[in-house]
Amino acid sequence: MFNLGKLLDALYLTQNCCLYCLKEFKPREQGYLCEDCLKEVKKDFFSSIRIPFVEEATAFGRYGGVLREVILCIKFKGVLPLCKFLGGRIKDDLNSFVEKVKPDLITYVPVSLFRFWGRGFSHNREILKHTGLNFEGVLRRVKHSKPLAGKGLEERIEAVINSYELVKSVEGKRVLVFDDITTTGSTASEIARVLIRGGAREVFFYFVAVEGYRT
Repeated sequence: MFNLGKLLDALYLTQNCCLYCLKEFKPREQGYLCEDCLKEVKKDFFSSIRIPFVEEATAFGRYGGVLREVILCIKFKGVLPLCKFLGGRIKDDLNSFVEKVKPDLITYVPVSLFRFWGRGFSHNREILKHTGLNFEGVLRRVKHSKPLAGKGLEERIEAVINSYELVKSVEGKRVLVFDDITTTGSTASEIARVLIRGGAREVFFYFVAVEGYRT
């Protein structure tokens, strides 16, 4: 059977040392985080997250520990196999939220062309693909910005204003948007505003992780 981890190992394209616990391990599909650490990625309890223009939002976990390392590996090291892992891990929780809010359409926060070229894939789309849910892309990012980590609320709001546009109709629909992480809610609020302006009846958000946000 083809083993991606062994191929990457042979090409010296993996760490072979867990970025979280620092122990050496033999990779199966990726060589950045060991299986023991990945088992620590579990659901946290969240009440609704309050975001302007968003009817209801929730998240799988808090942005810390192994979950943080998984997201960083996906976004900044382009470790595609971890998208499959993460999609499988959040699948049940996301499906429960879908059952609760009953959206007409599920979509995701897109990346800019610059980010897509650099990473080689749209991370939110790849994660969502492995949850088994039907979804479609209805948004396009039209303005590229530098990573927002460490930026204040005003800088984040300025960076996302007029960054997204609709490419498909959402008229009269209840829309659930998937995103990897929220810190201030500024991206989600801007996207919800765009969707509502485009005719969406209600907008919901599901995040993989929340960083420093009130619940």
